[in-house]
Amino acid sequence: MKRRTIYIGIAVFLLVTVMGSLIGRWAGESMAREVHARLSLLWPDVMGMPEQDRALLALLAYECRLSDKPDGRSSTIACLHAATDADRVKRVSADPEAHLNKLLAQARGAE
Repeated sequence: MKRRTIYIGIAVFLLVTVMGSLIGRWAGESMAREVHARLSLLWPDVMGMPEQDRALLALLAYECRLSDKPDGRSSTIACLHAATDADRVKRVSADPEAHLNKLLAQARGAE
């Protein structure tokens, strides 16, 4: 009886772990698609950008919780600007505000 309880406990633990992993993966992929769509409003070829630029944009989007903000170009830009003061962002770019402004100027030039 005791052995059966242990096996059931292990099975439940494994089931909960697998389900949590699947739900977390689904949520992460969903958020990534949303952020990609939002960044594509400003930079249609965001995936073709240099890796350092993409890394900065991804981190800014993460720090400002871009997927939780209202849709639109102006709210996307405001969100990204708000995140330039984060410590993690400063590890990716020495001057994240200037770097973002350069990327935004390039995006305006491509329109």
